[in-house]
Amino acid sequence: MSQAIINATLPYIPTASLIQHEWKAHGSCSGLDVASYFAQVRKARDSVKIPDDLNQPAKQVQFSQTEIQSKMASANPSFASDGFRVSCYHDNNLQEVRICLNKDLSPRACTASAAQCNANTVTLQPVR
Repeated sequence: MSQAIINATLPYIPTASLIQHEWKAHGSCSGLDVASYFAQVRKARDSVKIPDDLNQPAKQVQFSQTEIQSKMASANPSFASDGFRVSCYHDNNLQEVRICLNKDLSPRACTASAAQCNANTVTLQPVR
């Protein structure tokens, strides 16, 4: 994988090793070449707005999964609230919000394959 692809993807995926992992685990079987695959990753991420109160909070905040999904759907009118799935760690800290898309990057409802957190309340830690 070229350094240019890694550099273009670092704003989306935080480390070169994770970028390489994503290619090996997901991209290599996508039918796309590495440049096209990561161009699609960037396009998909750029198509989703993160609401201000969920984006890099200055202090610890807590929300229910339903609140997070509703906030994401409100910020992204082309999505229904079931187009997002909350994932958390065992201590109920937010791990990620999964965004469910079709292969053409259009929004779709999440299915059981996008595992969901079991916590009633999810904690978002402040960004340092």
